[in-house]
Amino acid sequence: MIEVNIAGKNCKIIEKGKPHKVIYLANEDSLQLENYLSDCNDYLLVCYGVEDWNRDFSPWPYRVNKNFDFKGEGKKTLEWLVNDCQKYVRDNYGEIDNECVCGYSLAGLFSLWCFYECEAFNGAGSFSGSLWFEGWHDYIESKTKNGLMYLSLGNRESNTRNQVMAKVYDETVHQYEIASKSCKCIFELNEGGHFDNVNERIARGVKWLIVNDVDNVL
Repeated sequence: MIEVNIAGKNCKIIEKGKPHKVIYLANEDSLQLENYLSDCNDYLLVCYGVEDWNRDFSPWPYRVNKNFDFKGEGKKTLEWLVNDCQKYVRDNYGEIDNECVCGYSLAGLFSLWCFYECEAFNGAGSFSGSLWFEGWHDYIESKTKNGLMYLSLGNRESNTRNQVMAKVYDETVHQYEIASKSCKCIFELNEGGHFDNVNERIARGVKWLIVNDVDNVL
């Protein structure tokens, strides 16, 4: 593993074998992941972080209440991924055709949005993604992009008093139904709530993205 600063963001990069796939993961804690992925080969994992989670991963503004106020500056993070991070990978590791973006919680929603918004990625993973985010249901209605998509959720995540976030299961099912029309897609329901076994859930999703291919996807 190496640590680098790419255009102002600290990143950790794990290279194993001869990479045929790049995974961009919105998670700076890569040490445990390297152990979880010990049986995977030929991948490049780029872990990155942001300064303000709610601001930098929200695709558009959304104010739930004073504690959940999303500024909608995800476009800037996407621009960094494409213009700076992907360029760094190409300059240092060469052209790698298969590139996926993924993340946990709001970063999972952001990753799906990145997948839909540009052609830079042919796969995405949303681990316990915040698909309750206002506007997401309608945003994906007409999306038919081909590729890989991994979705997961804890089976107790919808058991919350917050009526906005309680929609997360229904919205994840909706995402799966939409994506399955054009993507090789899987939806896994894990045991527990939103904060249970986070590293294990991330590792399961990253591993699925590594070992599956977009070849022959409808």
